[in-house]
Amino acid sequence: MPVGMLLDTPDGSQDMYEAVTTKVFGSLRPAALPDGLIVHVAGSRDEGGWRVIDIWESADAFWRFFDAKLLPAGRDLGQDPTEARPTFFAIHNMIGPGIS
Repeated sequence: MPVGMLLDTPDGSQDMYEAVTTKVFGSLRPAALPDGLIVHVAGSRDEGGWRVIDIWESADAFWRFFDAKLLPAGRDLGQDPTEARPTFFAIHNMIGPGIS
């Protein structure tokens, strides 16, 4: 069953997000998604900082990606990704192109 993942980083920024994304994927628009990722969106928060909302096939799929890709990329860029605390929630319904 898919899960939603919400990650708020009050000290995050577009520059930081773009640096980590480029480090992980080589660009802001990767040709292939990581195993288990269904949807990814990111943007600024009204109260400052940065927000990421993903839908993953499972929380385990997210943590595999986090450990293998996000953690090393963040550390290479002088960030500590372990400070971020994602929140997971069950997905009841998804609506959108290509979603069945």
